[in-house]
Amino acid sequence: MAERDERIFPALPQRRQRAHEQGEIARSRGLTTAISFAAFAIIAASAEPFLGRQLLGVFRAAAAASSSDDIAVALGQSLILPVTCMLSIAVMLSAIAVAGTFLQGGIVFAPARVIPDFTRLNPMSFFARIFSTAGAVELAKDAIKVGLVVIISWKIAEGAFAAGESGHGIGNALIILSVAIHRLLYSCAALAIVIAIADYAYKSYKYEGELRMTRQEFLDELKQEEGNPQVKRAVRRAQRRHFKRVRGIHQAASASVVITNPTHLAVALRYRRGFDQAPLMVAKGAGEGAQRIVAIARLAAVPVLENRALARALFIGVEVGEQIPPRLYRAVAEVLAMIMRMERQHRSSGAQEV
Repeated sequence: MAERDERIFPALPQRRQRAHEQGEIARSRGLTTAISFAAFAIIAASAEPFLGRQLLGVFRAAAAASSSDDIAVALGQSLILPVTCMLSIAVMLSAIAVAGTFLQGGIVFAPARVIPDFTRLNPMSFFARIFSTAGAVELAKDAIKVGLVVIISWKIAEGAFAAGESGHGIGNALIILSVAIHRLLYSCAALAIVIAIADYAYKSYKYEGELRMTRQEFLDELKQEEGNPQVKRAVRRAQRRHFKRVRGIHQAASASVVITNPTHLAVALRYRRGFDQAPLMVAKGAGEGAQRIVAIARLAAVPVLENRALARALFIGVEVGEQIPPRLYRAVAEVLAMIMRMERQHRSSGAQEV
């Protein structure tokens, strides 16, 4: 009974589709946040010199103004470029956040999530979610992130204080502060990316586990899909290809030549002068199927030749019962010509012996 209840069967496509329609996908909110923060750190560090110069110009314009009206005009003119730059950065970060969402399955509209669920207002359900395993995992992740950020900040601050003791002056202090801020931004961004990737991997693993099915669920899904016309047509096509290939294996005895790769693939070609317009594929197989074709061909005294490239091209490009395409005429003609020369030599040597 326990084996029946175990979720050991992978999710079928229709189950994944239903989960997607209900808004259930593997997604880590932390990954989008981490990507946005990393982009902010890079953009902020790159734009810092430019913004610093612009803000310095704002202060100089305000200091040079002689009246309150002049100050307002000077500030308005000086702030246009910095504000435009900051708005551009905000737009870029928003676009990066949207891109991070699309990397995790895109924006999913699930009507089932829009309908109010009043059971979630139940205090008992609220506390059950908080003290569940998922809640404990989220709490542990947050605690680890806060702890690591505190450690990184403390180490960077220690280095900044040590560097500040060796120099004097406001200029030196500003340089040390700028370097410390850059290090803090880059370190926190790298930490956020690493934690977010690990979180996404965990969410994906958990999501796949939740989608897995018991034996009974798997059988029920298959029965339900049997009535789907598209599935029926796909199954019939697969069955026809399978039976055609199996039947073709036994036709290898009537082939003119079998070309191998050497043991992984085997294709059997037939060409009867005056009967076949072009060489015809009568059998092909891979693995055990290839070995069976070779065995049948040898029992029927059909020549077996090794030609890796030609065997692969024929196996991929030609189905059983089809003529070979014109692009392979020359390569196959060379093989057939060699077979004919071997047969003539064999007949002539046999006649000489007699």
